[in-house]
Amino acid sequence: MGFVRRRGWLAAWGLAVSLLVAPEPGGAQDHRGYGPWRLGMSRDAVRALAAYGPYTDGVAGGLETPNGIFEEQRTPVSFIFGQGGLTRIEIGAYEGQSRDAAIDAWYRVHQYLARVHGAVESGELQVPTTVSREDFTAAARDVLDDKPEGSVARLQFAPATRPLGVSVIALLLRDAQRGYSVVLSYQDF
Repeated sequence: MGFVRRRGWLAAWGLAVSLLVAPEPGGAQDHRGYGPWRLGMSRDAVRALAAYGPYTDGVAGGLETPNGIFEEQRTPVSFIFGQGGLTRIEIGAYEGQSRDAAIDAWYRVHQYLARVHGAVESGELQVPTTVSREDFTAAARDVLDDKPEGSVARLQFAPATRPLGVSVIALLLRDAQRGYSVVLSYQDF
């Protein structure tokens, strides 16, 4: 099962977070959306972006597509709607059993956030914004190894400076039964 179908377990743990990212390279940065999608869009407007479809009904009345793009890779994207339209965009950078693949995806997310938003901060993962892949991997392994085996591990980071009115968070989850997930998300608040 992919991220899109299993995303419900994130919500069940109360751990779903949001990441809103910038538009395609070369354009002006709009931190109120990702790619062609913008916070505030209607369900119909999201569905109208057929190049990234097909869209299916998702959790809590949302929409999902397996055909989003993150860092030049096809990636599942979920959309959550409120009364004012699209309120959250979630990008599933990784879901699977491999710790190394999850850490690599989390590094790509870290580098993306650093490139788009500047300095990145984390409570547990103490690495500089310009960290190398090797140093990031070693630090992430150390933090994960310190978590009790069989427990749910939740690691996150965010830009030090967030766009006005938008929550930007990147999350790595390790669940002994479900494996690893890396989620990026921007959300209205």
